[in-house]
Amino acid sequence: MKFTALQKKLVCGLMASSMLGASAFASSHNEAPGVANLRMLDGTDFYMFRSYEEGRENYLTAIANYIPLQQPYGAVVFFPMDEDGVYDINFDTDGDNVQDLTFRFNFDLEIQGITVNAGGVDNEVALYSAGVIGPNPSDNAAQNNQETYRVTMIDRRDGSNRRTQIRDRDTGARNFIKPADYVGTATFGGPGNYETYAANHIYDFDMPGCSEPGRIFVGQRKEPFYVNLGQAFDLGSFKELNDDGTVEEFLPLGRDNRDRGPDITDDDNVTSIAVELPISCVVSEDDPVVGGWTTSSLPQARLLQNLSEDIKDPDVEGGRLIQVSRLGAPLVNELVIGMSDKDRFNNSQPRDDGQFASYVTNPTFPEILESLFSAAGVQAPNLFPREDLIATFLTGLNVPNTFNTVPASGTALSEMLRLDTSVAPTAVPLQNNLGVLDFEPYEGGESNPDFRPADAAGYPNGRRPGDDVIDITLRAAMGSLISVGFFGEEGDAPSGLIPFVDGVHRDASEYFDRFPYFTTPIPGDRDD
Repeated sequence: MKFTALQKKLVCGLMASSMLGASAFASSHNEAPGVANLRMLDGTDFYMFRSYEEGRENYLTAIANYIPLQQPYGAVVFFPMDEDGVYDINFDTDGDNVQDLTFRFNFDLEIQGITVNAGGVDNEVALYSAGVIGPNPSDNAAQNNQETYRVTMIDRRDGSNRRTQIRDRDTGARNFIKPADYVGTATFGGPGNYETYAANHIYDFDMPGCSEPGRIFVGQRKEPFYVNLGQAFDLGSFKELNDDGTVEEFLPLGRDNRDRGPDITDDDNVTSIAVELPISCVVSEDDPVVGGWTTSSLPQARLLQNLSEDIKDPDVEGGRLIQVSRLGAPLVNELVIGMSDKDRFNNSQPRDDGQFASYVTNPTFPEILESLFSAAGVQAPNLFPREDLIATFLTGLNVPNTFNTVPASGTALSEMLRLDTSVAPTAVPLQNNLGVLDFEPYEGGESNPDFRPADAAGYPNGRRPGDDVIDITLRAAMGSLISVGFFGEEGDAPSGLIPFVDGVHRDASEYFDRFPYFTTPIPGDRDD
């Protein structure tokens, strides 16, 4: 990147001021004050699980989602990733709370400058595409805005900080094509064609030092996160719209209320960054536990510039990378971290999470739930410090004879998503989206067709697409792990066995059972 002398002076000044205000940048599902102007860097969700695609059970899948609440009709430019941003998927493979293996994604956007002759003059078209796109990655002649990306594997496991540019195993290319967003069915040659087009952008690559190849995919997907967002944040005012137009309020308690509220994100898309890696090439030999989280970063300084005839980039950037988003376990920043520290959390590293420990040991969220639903007998746990939440969010959780996400090397406080890779994946028909916290009896027991046994392969042992992390987190916050005897004593969590819900329900059957698991995005020409 070349700067003029004046730009260099301004950038140096911006770099100095940015160091003082770095924590003003933040994101994580739109909950931190600094996210408003950094939407392309906004990490919404992170998933990490043993692959349950048939024949891929010895692989680990990690998916980081970015750019929240994408309306399908997002013309004219739709939803590109930030060319100046750096997007990382990090793995802690030895329990020291530091990233040992990182997959770094950098994006480029090229405007093709497609022209149309209008009255004898060839002028550039103003639209995202000028004709049919796909089905192959090379069939992009009509795509005006084309995104590519590069992937760098950063391996610190032997202390070398070795960086390797990932290449397409078939072609040797270092630039991968990101499929166009789902503009509409006509743009992709008719209904159903988009998924064929997107699937042709799944790439195999050779992972250094590994005999088995990995896979990557980056592209738009239907938003997989399901939540009764508006009602939950409106002081828990849960209500159902009946067919006759009447509104009926309900308590967020009990299996019968799991599917009564609106799924606010059901009509949105998101952008996924997905990697699938051989487990044996990620975990250490003596510990099956791996930690994971995603971050995004920007150069420290950004300088806006006037656009002249020969300059078309509205800004220049410089300085060291500043982390602006961080996400491991779901809902930690949303429901646990105090408002004034949300940006600080996004700007921090897991190894420094001791500074946020009081939010976990003495959480405010259960007290709010008690105040909202005390009339229904809801009481916050009275065990302090909350050892159950420390284990769930900060050290790893050992559920005897079930799973153990505590690293063999110790239990220093650090927030990340942890996965016990020794636990076999559960096939889709048997996945319980409440994991091991489904303790509410099914009517009719195992004869009920909806019955699913407790599932050790689900959150908080990693996180799969169908896991109901809202309901699980509600139950964990109110002390379910205390009530079932893992922590504390009887009476420490009076409401620990209440089956809290948010009123929205999906399960694994509503996602693909193959990489990259998340389903086809909603087209821009939707008619509902």
